[in-house]
Amino acid sequence: MQPLWKSLRSSIRGSWTKLQAQHARSFSVPGISQTSPSHLHQVVKLEELENKTTEEISAIWLQYHADVADNRVASVMSAEEWTLLQERGKKSPMFVLPVAKPGGGFLTMVTQMQLPFTLVTLLEEYKRNGPGAAACMVVTHYPELSQSKKVVLTRGDLLDPKQVPAEEARAVLELLRAYYTDHEDYKAVFDFNHNPMRFDFNALLSKSGLKPLA
Repeated sequence: MQPLWKSLRSSIRGSWTKLQAQHARSFSVPGISQTSPSHLHQVVKLEELENKTTEEISAIWLQYHADVADNRVASVMSAEEWTLLQERGKKSPMFVLPVAKPGGGFLTMVTQMQLPFTLVTLLEEYKRNGPGAAACMVVTHYPELSQSKKVVLTRGDLLDPKQVPAEEARAVLELLRAYYTDHEDYKAVFDFNHNPMRFDFNALLSKSGLKPLA
């Protein structure tokens, strides 16, 4: 599989320029109207969170993004996890995530970090369109409360919910956090970026309870 991953990494690098241009237009993609605010104060009133506990803030954040009709999903992570994710995201910005589908099978997501943003695209899109592949989701991390409340809020904006429904999008958020903050899981991310000959996609499938490829 090494040639595929090597080619994939090269094509992702070219796509990051496109992501930056999209963000300059509030992630306005042709045919899709969607925004991904860069700062937390653009999403919530920070002053209303000052007297809340970390647990209360987390609950408010998740409830605020609970309606799947808004084409947004959310998660939270600790300040310690955020520190790890920043460090590892710079060293190993690219990865592939197999995400189980409710009806069986799985989607393979290609991710690239340039924090606080992460671009998510379907692998099939990359196979078809290379660097011109359209993103299906943009993940934004909001670290504004990491010092005072020891929590980082995360939001995923679905640019194409028909391709990636909310349930799968939530899984992407949790898998990103797990693979970049767990010591053992991060080894797969490191190999994908730095030792592609050692990278084993079937091991990811097995870890997710999915059938390995032949």
